[in-house]
This record gives sequence, structure tokens and C-alpha cells, in this order.
Amino acid sequence: MPSFGFEVCGSAVRLEGSTRIVHHARTLFRRMETDTASRRCHFIVAGPSRVVWTRPDGASCSYDLSGGHLVEVALAALVATIVAFDRPGVVLLHGNALFDAERQRCLLIVGDSGAGKTTLTRELIAGGIWRPVAEDMVAAAEDDRRVQPFPRAMSRRIDGAGAKVLDEFPPGDVRPASLAGCTVVLLGREEEDQPAEGERWALWMTSISDTLAVAAAEAGGDCDSIGGFSRILLPETVGADRRGELLSKCAEEGSLVVHCGPEEYAENAFAVRPAVPRVWALEASAALPMLARSAIRPWTGDAGHEPPGLYFMRLARVFRDAAFVRMVPGGTPGETVAQLLKTIDG
Repeated sequence: MPSFGFEVCGSAVRLEGSTRIVHHARTLFRRMETDTASRRCHFIVAGPSRVVWTRPDGASCSYDLSGGHLVEVALAALVATIVAFDRPGVVLLHGNALFDAERQRCLLIVGDSGAGKTTLTRELIAGGIWRPVAEDMVAAAEDDRRVQPFPRAMSRRIDGAGAKVLDEFPPGDVRPASLAGCTVVLLGREEEDQPAEGERWALWMTSISDTLAVAAAEAGGDCDSIGGFSRILLPETVGADRRGELLSKCAEEGSLVVHCGPEEYAENAFAVRPAVPRVWALEASAALPMLARSAIRPWTGDAGHEPPGLYFMRLARVFRDAAFVRMVPGGTPGETVAQLLKTIDG
């Protein structure tokens, strides 16, 4: 059976499974490849409908994938779980980390998939000052407040429909970076999540079935298609209950909703971004709840997740002296980076 060994944030992992699964893991974690033959390691056997994880102490658990979970997604969740298991108190965030060696400062970029994290990261790296530390997962513990290297392959969107390719993580040494005095960039749309007067509510999705189109029309909505995605636009008079019914109907029809919010703020890789970027500073009290939404929760099975209150307290301690910046990307990537650097350097 094909296998692949790698080390993630100090934890040794050996994966076995189908040729497709091992190839995917090797593409993602090539920079972390290591020989696990003589090491105590976490052992993962990934099949088409089940993933089995065995810890170094011999305990094991399995995860059923028959509900439609992708094996690749399951592996990503398990990697985060392994890091959390071996490093109690770790904070895991969906984002990228960079380090400026000249000024000894760390920059974190967090946000939802498609918000522009990798595009912004690439542009900063191209400037020659910032070096990448972690891609897609930022892991830092309370005790040392240092981001652990995670040189995962970098994903890149190649069309408006969200198709991706994986590029090698940039060459060069990758070392832990201190979070002391770091800057955290919270990528996203506008802070408001309610439509303004006269503004429509937008549901962006992969497809709209005939049944879904009828339900949208009954709610007074219109359907159209932009950039390979389908969209339902609802008038502002449609309340939260009716919007919830439509979201439930989307799930029943098997249509993946990729964004739900005011029409004006439905920018993503498949939509037109604002003409100019917007960047503004945030107080920690406003920023930390946004940061918590980017948390990667370990896959703990029946044990459940850590109570949100405890996780939030740990997050506040890890980022106790951070500066927080909210950014809505706009214009070209170069213009977005220029506005960001002007803000954090000012």
C-alpha cells in the first residue's frame, strides 16, 4: 500500500491509503516530508469511506466519511487534530503567517476561503521583505506564542468557478516566528451583515434547480448567473425566517451555498471586487470575535469541541499585544498590498 511520511509542527505522521490519496498528501506536504521508520508517529489509514487514526500511544479512532465528507478535507482536519493533541493549549487559525526578519515582526492574514489570503500573501512575498512561515493553518501555543512552520503547498484559483491548483511553497528556510507585537489582518467584506435600505439579499451557490428557482420566485426573488456561479437576489423585505427556509431548500437540493449576505458585499474570487481597497484599524474587543470565527477546531469526535469561552480566553492571551486591521481587498493585488503596508507601517 502506498505511504507517505511527513512532520507537521513537530509531530511525525505516516499516511497510508490509495495511490490518489497518498499523491494528494505528498503534493500538499512535500516540504514536510520525513522518514518516519524509526520514529514514534501518528499513523493514518485513509480509505474511500473511513479514516482511521492511530496515536503513538496505540489508541485509535475512526471517522466515517459515508456522509459525503471528502477524504482530503478529513486529512486536513486530522492534521489539525494531531497538532492540537501533541501541543495542548495550541491556537489553530485558518490563515497564513509571514515574517519580516529586518524588523523582527510577524504578520497574520486570516479569513474565509476565497477572501484573498493567498493572493495577498504572494504579493507580499514578491516584495522581497516578507517571508512565508505558514500556509492555510497558523498554529501557536500560549506558552511560547510562536507560529510554527507549516510550509504546505499554496493553492491558487485559476477561474471564476473556484477551481484551484497547488503550487510549491516558496524555497528557503522556514523558522518559527514570534507573535509578540504582531499585526493580524482580518480579510473579508464589510462589517455590516444586514442589507441597507433598498438593498437586496444575495445567495451565491453552485447551481439553482427548478424547484429552488420556484421557491425563490415565491419569495419575490430573482435568479441569475455570474462568473460560473448562480445567484438568488431577495428584496430587503424578505425576513430572516424566509431566508432560512431558502437556505434549507438549497441543502435539500444539493446546492452548495458559498456566500450569503447583502448584495453589495458579495465579492469573492467569482465576483467583482471594489475599485479600491479599504483598510482600517480595529480594537481588540471588536477584532477577537472575528478572529475566533477563523479558528480551526480539532476533530475530536464524540468528545466534542472545547467550550467556546475557554478557547476565546486563550485566543485573547496569545494575541494580547497584537494590532488588528480589517481589510476589504479591492483594485489590483498590488494596490491592496500598498494600502495594507501604508496602514501597518504608519
